[in-house]
Amino acid sequence: RPQQPQPQGRQREAPCRTAQDLRQLGLGNGVNAAPWTGRALARLIADVPGAEAELPEILRGPARRFPLPALRLWLLRSANLYYRLVKDRY
Repeated sequence: RPQQPQPQGRQREAPCRTAQDLRQLGLGNGVNAAPWTGRALARLIADVPGAEAELPEILRGPARRFPLPALRLWLLRSANLYYRLVKDRY
C-alpha cells in the first residue's frame, strides 16, 4: 500500500520502542495487539521498505529467558490464586 503524503507542518510519529509505548497505543493485550501484529507481519512478508524499523524494540528479537524457570508454573498458579482472591475488592 503506498504511503499517504503527510500534511504540511506535521511530522510522522517515530516508531514506538518499548512495552510502555505499546500500552500507550492501546496494544497492551492480545486482543488489541492482534490487528496491529497482523499488519506488521504482512508488511514484513511483503518486504515493505522500513517495515522492520517500525517494529518496537521488544519485538525485534527473542524473548529473554524466564528467571528461575523451575518456578514458572508455581508462580503462575500463585498469581492466579492471588487475583482470584482480590478481584472483588476493586
